[in-house]
Amino acid sequence: MVNSIDLGFVTKNFGNDGFGAPPVFKMITSGGDNTSAIAKIEGIEEVEAWWPGRVFEVTARLEDMTDVAAFGLQLTYDPEKVKPLAADQAIAQGDVFDGNGAGSLFFHRFETGVVEVASGRIGSDWSASGDGNLATVRFMALVDEPGVIEIANGVVVNSAHFGIPMTVEKAPALPSVAALHQNYPN
Repeated sequence: MVNSIDLGFVTKNFGNDGFGAPPVFKMITSGGDNTSAIAKIEGIEEVEAWWPGRVFEVTARLEDMTDVAAFGLQLTYDPEKVKPLAADQAIAQGDVFDGNGAGSLFFHRFETGVVEVASGRIGSDWSASGDGNLATVRFMALVDEPGVIEIANGVVVNSAHFGIPMTVEKAPALPSVAALHQNYPN
């Protein structure tokens, strides 16, 4: 997997030339706090019916960012229930770094059951904030339900090249309120 912190260093100085020596990295600012940022997967709930051969998209989003210079994540899926489309159709870069005039770098890798994604802004004049899409992955269903597709882990890197683990929104495992309903057998 691409180290997101290293990617942040590289993309900060991407395209710099004429120095004659490797760039020196000086920590000037403390960087923003992304601890309130929440990563989530969207797209599965919007599919009304499942069947083998059904093509669908899931999008990894990051909400409530304050200062994102790079990120890396691992998206997991059940390879017996879904498979990514062919390499050129399987993944699209999200819009999280679209506001950066200098652009961004985007990397991805597929392994059975795992999609790894890493991206970083180019330059140091701009950082992502607010809400944004990280990546969209297109899958084909192999059976009549998709199984679990989720962000297994990830890192968010701020402009000071400090990485923190992504906080991932997960479906609750237990109900939030305990209650007996009318159809409960007595």
